[in-house]
Amino acid sequence: MQMRVLDLYTLSIMLIVMCAALSVAMLVAWRANKTYDGFGWWTAGNLVGASGFVFIVFRGLVPDIIPVVAGNMMSVVGLLVALHGIRIFLGRGGLVYFNVAIVALHFLTSIYYVGVDNNTVMRIACGSVITGAITAMSANEFFVVPKDAKRFVHKFAGWLFLGFSLVMFSRGIVTFAASPIDDLFVPSWIQSLSFVFFNLFAVLWTFTYMVLNSQRLQEDLETAQIELERLATTDYLTGLRNNRAFFERAATEVVRSQRHALPLSLVVFDVDHFKTVNDTFGHPGGDRMLRELAAVCAGMTRQNDMIARLGGEEFGLLLTHADIKAAGHAAENFRVAIEQLIVEYEAENIFVTASFGVAELRQDDTLEGFLARADSCLYQAKNAGRNCVVSESGDIPHSYLESTNFIPPPPTFEHRV
Repeated sequence: MQMRVLDLYTLSIMLIVMCAALSVAMLVAWRANKTYDGFGWWTAGNLVGASGFVFIVFRGLVPDIIPVVAGNMMSVVGLLVALHGIRIFLGRGGLVYFNVAIVALHFLTSIYYVGVDNNTVMRIACGSVITGAITAMSANEFFVVPKDAKRFVHKFAGWLFLGFSLVMFSRGIVTFAASPIDDLFVPSWIQSLSFVFFNLFAVLWTFTYMVLNSQRLQEDLETAQIELERLATTDYLTGLRNNRAFFERAATEVVRSQRHALPLSLVVFDVDHFKTVNDTFGHPGGDRMLRELAAVCAGMTRQNDMIARLGGEEFGLLLTHADIKAAGHAAENFRVAIEQLIVEYEAENIFVTASFGVAELRQDDTLEGFLARADSCLYQAKNAGRNCVVSESGDIPHSYLESTNFIPPPPTFEHRV
């Protein structure tokens, strides 16, 4: 019983129409949406590859050397253009010398096996092996992408190209081992199967290109959203959390602490005589001082706590699982660290102090009342002469540094504020 095979000429026409339609879709996506480097090369590769089959179907109307050589060359160039696009998309350079070498090799074999030794079997075998090698390299480009849970599409693309490569190698081997044929369109199960795979892979490649571009766009949007959130919650000058982020976190911690009866304390502090710093050193000097002060305070803050710049020279410190006594000692540690801070600016030193107010959350508190009591203690510290800590308990804690063996070197200050 003779095996039925599909008409290769019809399959070629289908492939041309399909590739043209898919290329138009990619062109529209390229022009209408945000695409990344490489997508345009993929689109061009589809168009060039489809044009190769246009030349092939015109065999018989013109001398064979023209459609055979041009068709084979366009098909291979289309794959090389797509490979170039893959490397560009993945952030790698193009393979210029490799591409030139492959094009030259394919051109010479095509010319030889149609103009010198008219051998259809060798043309198909050589073309299939070269095509298989190019698509195998394309597969490898996707497989060497760093492992990541979001790289499923890259792996799919790699297996897709590898599958097509195996089909091409198989086609070359089977064609070479089978009975000689005089024409590409002679009915053959391996040629029919190959053309079916051509149509299938054309659709899957285009789909994969679209998904890869969409995935990267989604990743960029997520990154941009995270960055916008960071900018919206970060103080531009000091890099600390800003007023908005601080009070959002404070509101959450107030509810959690009252629900579970956990201690929560708030420290607000203000740089003393900050206007004098600005008047003496200008705003750049004041900004430099705030940045270095913020860096010191951030380095002293526990991981589960939050420090933020509330505005101007005022800062807030939210202490979870800390009662009034622990918060008072923490505030004193901050006060001493700020007092010992030396900020070098334009060959001079800036020395500042800060005043602190400390309050502990009550069971019936609101966030507004909590903050108001901490602010009240801060004002008391200002009125008490500044550079001190005042808490609701009425205690002015001793410096943590006084209970250690740490003795700071006596600095020389050109300007004391």
